[in-house]
Amino acid sequence: MFIEEEIFKGIRNVGKSKKVKINLFPLATDLFSILKEEGLIEELNNTPLLGNITVRKKDSYTRYDYVMMQQYMYLFVKKKLNSELMLSLGNKVKCKEFTNGIFDIKNSDFKKVPTIADILQILALIYNIGHFKNTFTSSRAAINAIKSDEKLYESFLCNFEFDLHKNIARQIIESNNYYRFHLLNSLLILLSIGRDQLTIKFAINILSEYLTKERSGSEKLEYIFKLFVIIREVSFVTYDLSIAPVPIYIDIHNDKYLETLLMERLSGYNEEKQISNLFKGLNKLLQDNVYNEESNAIIQFDIVQRMTRNIMKHEKTKELFSSSYQEFINGKEDSYAIFNKKYSKRNDFEVSNILKLSFSDEKQSEIIQLIKRLNSTNFVKVAWYYSMSEERIIMLVAIKAKCNQKQKVAFKVIRVILNFLNRLKTSDQENTYHDQVLLTTKFFLYYLFNEHKILLEGGLDKNVCVTLDQGKRKRSKSLKRLLTSYPESHQDNIHEIKVIKSILDSDNNNDLGLTVCSSIVVKDQKDLTRKKAEFDGLILYPNRNEEQIIFVESKNTNRQPSQSKNCLKEKFITLAIPYVEEYIVSQGMNSIYKYSV
Repeated sequence: MFIEEEIFKGIRNVGKSKKVKINLFPLATDLFSILKEEGLIEELNNTPLLGNITVRKKDSYTRYDYVMMQQYMYLFVKKKLNSELMLSLGNKVKCKEFTNGIFDIKNSDFKKVPTIADILQILALIYNIGHFKNTFTSSRAAINAIKSDEKLYESFLCNFEFDLHKNIARQIIESNNYYRFHLLNSLLILLSIGRDQLTIKFAINILSEYLTKERSGSEKLEYIFKLFVIIREVSFVTYDLSIAPVPIYIDIHNDKYLETLLMERLSGYNEEKQISNLFKGLNKLLQDNVYNEESNAIIQFDIVQRMTRNIMKHEKTKELFSSSYQEFINGKEDSYAIFNKKYSKRNDFEVSNILKLSFSDEKQSEIIQLIKRLNSTNFVKVAWYYSMSEERIIMLVAIKAKCNQKQKVAFKVIRVILNFLNRLKTSDQENTYHDQVLLTTKFFLYYLFNEHKILLEGGLDKNVCVTLDQGKRKRSKSLKRLLTSYPESHQDNIHEIKVIKSILDSDNNNDLGLTVCSSIVVKDQKDLTRKKAEFDGLILYPNRNEEQIIFVESKNTNRQPSQSKNCLKEKFITLAIPYVEEYIVSQGMNSIYKYSV
């Protein structure tokens, strides 16, 4: 079966009228016809590739375009690069390879034993038919709803007849793997079409093997799935790079360019590391600038929460979700359209100062609990997502634009986060979480200094700008370690740290303390290359109710005792920070000011 498709429409140097002929082999042709009869090909055509992420019309693609791009790639590889592969696409795949298959299928059931190319063509189709219109945003909401209600959880599992599929569903839901949830939808769709058709049974076996590929006993299937992942990656990178803030175009219509690219990516005789790193970098670029650009990630998470509430707050909807889940996959009627209808995008938060923290994926459950706590704070917007390119959990926090006490709200945010980071430090002795503490500190300082950008410059150790410690001894010990490690540093820098240490030594409380042991450079709002003010350091106690912040001004001199006090006053006036002059305390040549948020 030949299909003529225009799959290059948004790619530079390729005319809009250019079409390619795609040859679907008999098994994929049969599956395509069945899916078309069920209306699923039309659904693929109506599902935006990037869900509800805003894309210019001329750059927009559908899931159907994406599937056809992969089909084109398979045929290209078969024609141009077959001899370069460890196993050619014409290599036969016998039924004995399917150790996790649901249905008992024999080689003799087929007119011809399926090949690697047959499996790839089928996999590209069934991988995509389960997507909601809002793609991964909806998948996250579905997982949230299922996990939040035991009855919904059990009823969802009951949709699956086979224990293998129930176990796969449990694993995906428990791990919040929203990148794979749509494959559960694909399974349900295929199982509902009918068991009497060989192609459908074969497709179910393929998808079952793919979902258990970590436990697969077949090296041949592992190789097929690796090819599938690589071709899929090349396809979405080709499409999505063209809509990045700085577009990158891969002219795949040029056969020579495409052959070179795929040769590097697929050849079994190549050193894969360099090209793999290139695509890993491109993936990260897309994660950071398209799929999960900071403000977009917060907007999408807000939509996830609204979808979840729309299910959980209405008993009728919960009942429908419980009894007729499959109707929600492609649902268009009001009762079933929760995952597929359009949602307004609420850009109601400060985009100029979004806190972004990264954690190992092992901390996912703790991060989700932290997100829930922050989400209950007035005027705070939060989000989290899993970065596949980094294999890490990313957390985002912003303050709503309409908030008129942003400094107080920001302090509440860092109080929660710093206590959380301190608990992580205590349980994980090998990780100081310095980067997370540093970014959290800068997030708050932005509001403390009336919405000016901040730069922290370590005086003794460029890599240690902040310390977070529980108790007087630990706070003092951290600075003592700095001083003993860098005895030859500039005397002014040493003096500044000694002054901060003496202040810490005089405080007898054993609560949590954050020490900014670096210069705090406050940038000019209109010209970020200019410095508006600079502070010698700062101490912050997140759990205190008053005088939580101590400003420090140190002068390594024996003259003009009032100089440090005057410097503090001048900086407070410049940055419009309220202060009471008589509360500025001079200690020799140095001055401190205790500030209540």
